[in-house]
Amino acid sequence: MPTNANGTINRLDIAISNDSFSSLCSGAIKVISMIKNWRPDNIAFELFKDGITNHLVKCYLKDDPDQAVLIRGYGEKTELFIDRDLEVRNMQMMCEAGLC
Repeated sequence: MPTNANGTINRLDIAISNDSFSSLCSGAIKVISMIKNWRPDNIAFELFKDGITNHLVKCYLKDDPDQAVLIRGYGEKTELFIDRDLEVRNMQMMCEAGLC
């Protein structure tokens, strides 16, 4: 979630297909284009597979791997039992504490 000038988290509500790694990467490029000025051909992707319902994709610059964005796609219908607004507030507090 990108932060604005005063450091608050902005939530991007974007639908991304999780049918395949390729579709996750295509969706990740859409998200990145909204927050970074990166060339799509210079972006590499790494999928984290440890989650139960969410999909985590690390997107980083091929020529500067320290420049990275982690994109989390929520699992289908998980909003029915997880309070996403509370989750965003928790992320904000973590950022304010210097943990992200």
